[in-house]
Amino acid sequence: MIALSVCFVLISRDLSVYVCSYEIEILFQDLWDVRISKLRTSVDFFIKTGGTHARLDYLTVAEINSMRPLLPHALDFMDRLANVSILSEDNLF
Repeated sequence: MIALSVCFVLISRDLSVYVCSYEIEILFQDLWDVRISKLRTSVDFFIKTGGTHARLDYLTVAEINSMRPLLPHALDFMDRLANVSILSEDNLF
């Protein structure tokens, strides 16, 4: 979490005053990519295990909002697949 706090402090300043602003920008992007990758892995595990609730510890609002459009659609799709398999089993007998 310290690295994320440092990122927010640096973002609140004008990046053009830093000598290595391009390198700082790359580091921000790398940090963001790692955090989103971990979040996607957690969401994937949540969906595959059929979870009903999840804890969102140590996530920023931006990270949660980046996954917000995906999760309801994925859960709706999983529900549709489950309903289709139930209907197809009922038609066999």
